[in-house]
Amino acid sequence: MINHEKNYPFIFILVLITMLIISGCAKEEQEKKDKTSNEETTENEVSKQKTDDKKDVEVVTINDSILYEEDLEFYTLVEKIKIELNRSSDKKSLSKEDFEDKNIYWDEQLETLENINVQLNNLIEIYTMSLLAEEKHYFIPDEDLNESVDNFIKKVKKDNSANKLIDTYGEKKFKRNMNEYMRQSMLRDRVAEDLEKELKKEKPKATEQEINFELHKDFEELYMDQLKSLKIKIHEIHES
Repeated sequence: MINHEKNYPFIFILVLITMLIISGCAKEEQEKKDKTSNEETTENEVSKQKTDDKKDVEVVTINDSILYEEDLEFYTLVEKIKIELNRSSDKKSLSKEDFEDKNIYWDEQLETLENINVQLNNLIEIYTMSLLAEEKHYFIPDEDLNESVDNFIKKVKKDNSANKLIDTYGEKKFKRNMNEYMRQSMLRDRVAEDLEKELKKEKPKATEQEINFELHKDFEELYMDQLKSLKIKIHEIHES
């Protein structure tokens, strides 16, 4: 007959060692989780702080309206997205050889957008020309605005490069800012459409290329006149 009592101390020691090992592993695992959680929290706090900072940094004042670094970042983002959408469209419609040349062009456009002065001009142009449209009592119905935003987002969803830009920026923030951008952009386009109609009326025999050339020139002249009519102050910007 086996004496089980003699095994109890040995079994107890084994159980104790096992418990200590498990406890140590659990503690180590918890420390890893806590460290990861703290790192994620820190990253989120830093990201949020950067976003909050951009909301407070003034980049340009137009009359009594202030535009912030957050606005500049978003308007630049949309321009980059448009470039990627155009790139994808060219890839589908052009031959491989022609697309190689056009692809270089789009890369150059993206590089140009890294220039803070180009970013500022883009922001100021859309905003000031939308003001001109409002002076003409133009407005964008909510139905048209929502449709344009939805169509734009649908196009973006189908493009991997454009999607990556939004993922980096933040999808919720992108959708939140898109309506006002689209409203201003559509108002700006109304001004351009007026100029185009006038050109076609004045030059009914002009080719599309000629009309586009004249339209670009007339729009730039109108933009310059609009700038002169407004009080604009560009604040000091520190490039990050």
